[in-house]
Amino acid sequence: MCGISGYVGCNRPELLEPMCLALAHRGPDDSGIWHDRDMGIGLGHRRLSIIDLSLAGHQPMSNRDGDIWLSYNGELYDFPEHRDQLRKKGYKFRGHSDTEVLLYLYEEYGLDFLNMVNGIFALAIWDSKRKELTLARDHAGVKPLYYWQDGERLYFASEIKALLVIPEFKRQLNEAAIPLYLTFLWVPGDETMLKSVKKLEPGHFLVWKNGQINIRQWFSLNYNPDDSISEQEWIDRTYETLLSTTRRQMVSDAPLGAFLSGGLDSSSIVACMRESYPDQEINCYTMAFKEEELSREGIVQDHPYAVKVAERHNINLKTRVVTEDILSLLPKVVYHLDEADADPAAILTYIISEMAREDGVKVLLSGTGGDEVFFGYRSHQAYKRYQQLDWLPPGLISPLLSTLLALAKAGTGAQSAISRRTKKFQRGLVHRGLARHMALVDWSSPEDRLQIV
Repeated sequence: MCGISGYVGCNRPELLEPMCLALAHRGPDDSGIWHDRDMGIGLGHRRLSIIDLSLAGHQPMSNRDGDIWLSYNGELYDFPEHRDQLRKKGYKFRGHSDTEVLLYLYEEYGLDFLNMVNGIFALAIWDSKRKELTLARDHAGVKPLYYWQDGERLYFASEIKALLVIPEFKRQLNEAAIPLYLTFLWVPGDETMLKSVKKLEPGHFLVWKNGQINIRQWFSLNYNPDDSISEQEWIDRTYETLLSTTRRQMVSDAPLGAFLSGGLDSSSIVACMRESYPDQEINCYTMAFKEEELSREGIVQDHPYAVKVAERHNINLKTRVVTEDILSLLPKVVYHLDEADADPAAILTYIISEMAREDGVKVLLSGTGGDEVFFGYRSHQAYKRYQQLDWLPPGLISPLLSTLLALAKAGTGAQSAISRRTKKFQRGLVHRGLARHMALVDWSSPEDRLQIV
């Protein structure tokens, strides 16, 4: 990952170095700034070198005429194909980075290039001919991008902490975001926990011009089921897509590896890595819990499954055991998360990333998002039960669930997993559509939120 930052609508070059320094952990390999006083624009960049490790990949990067400048965090998986097409159109490349490809795609196609690329990114493009700054974020929002509008001035960065170096920035709590956090354990949409800071949403771009901003959605995921395709064909397509996607994401001039928990998502990715490159050395990383901790907390040990996957595919597996002092990492994890996020897995992710960095591994493939795509959460399983019960009158099922809930509370306590899940399931039973979904994913009741907020 890299870090981008900057401003437009003012002359604040003295801010660029401090903003970049706040993002140094995102890009330890290189740093760069560029500004134009006449135009009132400044761009900063911290680089983690993945594609083209030479200085030809230095950012911010300009086109040959110097009228377009780019600061970019991400990776284009299909950049070789685009580079070939651009060469046929007469473009000459100074290096072989995907950054230069993206720069010329904008020069050739304007913002239409967003619908042409396959990748993950957060970017800032300054077009001096149009006197416009464009911020854009990838389809799924893998790469973060925050901004603060102060009158006609606009400041942006990969992380909120880079905005905090601006002297006049006010650190005010966004009270409207608290109910969102208590509902989802994170803050969705364009809100953040700071009143002044917004985040650019996934699949959106923002254009600043003459002190005004315009935000538009450029990507929307459409769901159009096709019942004419057989189940076996869907299976084959899914397999080929997973394999080709994994192969694309292994394009790197720096060492890469993978998270490996032993679950279906990370195990599938590791299997595809091995199938794509049968002879390549692959390093994977995982965590293990002490047996006494497992029995006390009721946690399932994933480590044995990770070991089996590693042995089957001839993978180098490095393991770190979770110890009692893991909570001492909480301040560091909170600092790097930048936003409130109640998922404890962030701590384990931090430790695994630290292990990989110690080995010189810069890129880790991850199964994050697999449950959303392949319906792996308990809430998805609950919908199967609802389909089986929806034909029955709620007045018949609800008393039965109330009895089961009372028994669960008496046997395991009101805060036990069984009690919480039974309560959620009962709440969703009387709803349909979005209301049912919210009943399953809501981490607090409306009554509780009214008491807290």
